[in-house]
Amino acid sequence: MFPPGTDTTNNNVILVGNATAHNFTPFLDPRLDVPPEQRFKAIGRPGGGDNMSHPLAVYASPDGFHWEEMEGTGFANGPTDSQNGGFWDPLRQHYVAYMRGRREAEKGKKQGPRDIRTCVSKDLLHWTDPEYVEYTDDRTEEMYTNGIHPYERAPHIYIGLPARFVPYRRKVREHPISAVSDAVLMSSRDGKLFDRWEEGFVRPGPEPEVWTDRNNYPGLGIIETSPTELSLYWTEHYGHPGIRLRRGTLRIDGFVSVHAGATEGELLTRPFVFKGERLTVNYATSAIGSLRFELCDVDGGVIKGFAMDESETLFGNEIEHSVTWRRGGDVSRLAGKPVRLRVRLFDADLYSFRFGDDK
Repeated sequence: MFPPGTDTTNNNVILVGNATAHNFTPFLDPRLDVPPEQRFKAIGRPGGGDNMSHPLAVYASPDGFHWEEMEGTGFANGPTDSQNGGFWDPLRQHYVAYMRGRREAEKGKKQGPRDIRTCVSKDLLHWTDPEYVEYTDDRTEEMYTNGIHPYERAPHIYIGLPARFVPYRRKVREHPISAVSDAVLMSSRDGKLFDRWEEGFVRPGPEPEVWTDRNNYPGLGIIETSPTELSLYWTEHYGHPGIRLRRGTLRIDGFVSVHAGATEGELLTRPFVFKGERLTVNYATSAIGSLRFELCDVDGGVIKGFAMDESETLFGNEIEHSVTWRRGGDVSRLAGKPVRLRVRLFDADLYSFRFGDDK
């Protein structure tokens, strides 16, 4: 795996010779009352190796380097041979864990599909029984690692980047193991029911080495690396010399968009209630593209002062822009009342919108 003469001790490996390293997944515990010696936590499988049925355990560390297994924390029998993530959810006030599992096999099949389970705990000692997450679609897909975590800029939303395992396809004929994989995007507002997009979010690149099994698995975490950029990381060249992590970037809040091309399109939201003074949007257009906005009552009728023909014709590429109409952009008189938002787009993408106060 390493060229002759490589100094393999020049690394940041902190767990060697321990089977738990197979899927040891740390996180920072943000609670103010957490004991200093437990500032860092991790979920791992003490059995490690091929013992897929061994329960998970929680580990603690004061510094992220020196770890001890916390007594009495075993939970979630296998299969657990995957990256099993955990975190403290400050909005729901409990710890959350997501781990791999296999659903029951359908009639006539030896095994059910790989999928994602979840459980919660108040104290890391007593956990609920793991339950499989559910989806708003009925696709049967093999989900391996899950990467589920609250999105830092909107922590009430969980974002997941599960590795989608496709065991029946082989691209590189001489490779001994069949299967290819990519990563998909999914999101949830309760941590149990997920919307998932069918299109691949992380596609394999052009190199043959990423078209073999267990490649393109995202690591846990989405990091803001600039005021306009998010970064995520995934594995490449698994099972080949030079296995590595690839960094990919996307715009802030740019996971998905409402898109219209050269034919103008229109979006009308469901009713919602907001707080704040301004409507802020994250958008991009072509040089000839545009967006316009309208606020409506629950029946879709135009609210006076916020009609489409009074909206600015917005074009450009901005992460945050406060929408204005002929009389300005203050929408506070509608706060607390059910409204709907209508958007008209031409060769444009609308990535997100939110209501809030002036900065």
